[in-house]
Amino acid sequence: MKKRVLWIPAGILMALAMPGFNLHFFVWIGFAFFLRSLDRGEERLSVSVLLRNTFKGLGFGLIFFGISLYWFLPTFAHYVPEVLQSFPPFMGVIVFILLILVEALFYGLFAFVYTLFQRRIAHHPVFFCLFAGLLLFVTEWLRGIGPMGFPGYRFSDGLVNMGGLSQIAAFGGTETLVVLIGVVNAAFYQLVSTRPSYAPIKRPRVLAAVLLLSLYAIDSIAQIALPPVYLENGETRSIAGMQTMVSSEKKYSFSETEFIEEFADSLQLLASARGKPDFIAFPEAHFMYDILWRSRTAEALEKFSAEKDVVFVVPHLAQMSEEEFYNAVRIVTPESGVSETFYGKRHLNPFVETLPFEKIFGMFGFIKFSNYFTPGPVAQTFEIGGKRYAFPVCFESFYSEVFEDFLNQKAEAFLVLTNDAWFTSSIALEQHFAQVRFRALETGKWVGQVSNNGITGVSDPFGRVVARIPAFERDLGVFLIGFSDHTRPLTFLDYRPLCLSGYGIAFLLLAAIALTAKRKTEKPQGS
Repeated sequence: MKKRVLWIPAGILMALAMPGFNLHFFVWIGFAFFLRSLDRGEERLSVSVLLRNTFKGLGFGLIFFGISLYWFLPTFAHYVPEVLQSFPPFMGVIVFILLILVEALFYGLFAFVYTLFQRRIAHHPVFFCLFAGLLLFVTEWLRGIGPMGFPGYRFSDGLVNMGGLSQIAAFGGTETLVVLIGVVNAAFYQLVSTRPSYAPIKRPRVLAAVLLLSLYAIDSIAQIALPPVYLENGETRSIAGMQTMVSSEKKYSFSETEFIEEFADSLQLLASARGKPDFIAFPEAHFMYDILWRSRTAEALEKFSAEKDVVFVVPHLAQMSEEEFYNAVRIVTPESGVSETFYGKRHLNPFVETLPFEKIFGMFGFIKFSNYFTPGPVAQTFEIGGKRYAFPVCFESFYSEVFEDFLNQKAEAFLVLTNDAWFTSSIALEQHFAQVRFRALETGKWVGQVSNNGITGVSDPFGRVVARIPAFERDLGVFLIGFSDHTRPLTFLDYRPLCLSGYGIAFLLLAAIALTAKRKTEKPQGS
């Protein structure tokens, strides 16, 4: 295959490495094909070369995100228009194209910068690998910042099932995994390249195979070295998550009576549960109105809580005024009833829950699912059974900084409450649930997820899935989680800004060295 089109299989391979596709081996070699496609050989740097490679990067990104997020297309082109009746299906197709185009632009940026520096660093293998890895980090960091930034679907997601190597995230976050993936792909590209400048490397393809086998050997050894899930004298608690299987159609059409009846019906699953949990958590927006101000609902929930002698964690839409809405979580206790205190989702989804740059993107207001929300004022945690829990909402599981804020509020365990009923693809559910495992690694705490159609389950602080309910089944999952401090005295989130700044500074230093070295090689002799 001609190298000029290698960005096409590169995008396909990297997409297949993502959770749900279960081909994570490709994460170590797929990006190398992309680097190979950007190789300009002996061709001089020019505007046409820069543009050509930038468009290759854009094409790579479109293929990668188009495949990784394929499930987004039927959601916005069929399911959402059918339920909300707010826009025609073809507008959903346009939204999907714009989504992957915006995300793909960052790989166009990667290709642009890489092309500028390629000739300056190509003859220094270690320097080249570090530069490629750090440039990939900068690309992903830029993709995740700002009101429209989204740090999801990074290459690091492909390592979620490599339980040994993924432990690196405990000390350097998923950002360090991104750097590692970039470095390994750059090394693989160099080793299998047929360019004369790499001729001094003895048996390069054998060395490439050894490199890949070493990664899997390290992964296996690291997994064996992990401590047991539960310590002999460790403190544990029993918690529960209700996988309700309530469709979006029902949520947007239910009357208050039907919401209460559905809630009562789901509690019948408690009869077959093993033991009584400290609380039962429900999926995001389980009630499409404020349960505190609907007296009938509040009284029913308080009655159910008292009868079952269990705390409910109830997500709902809270309304403080005609224009102030929150994607909220309250608790209902047998002693105090519905709490006045609530957690309001703080990191809102662009266009769906909030409208960034309204003067520019006002035309996309039709995408909102209900009302635009106000970000929650504080990372509110709740004390239940003597332990302090945090309940991030939906895609907040992708944001490390959200969990950092909860840790500052003394959170001891996390349970993400999400509404994934919009997604009918099991791959979408796997990709979302993978974030629970990474946040567990970064926080050093137990992190779980409750979703109405899956995946509901929990991960220990080492990113191991301890228990989960099969997707697309109505069930109550009762999970035993631990609170022993047998993980790490210091977690990645304790020094995250320092770590990310360090990577950024390292990249700038490498870029400066490359520029300086270039000037020296071009300096005329005898001057």
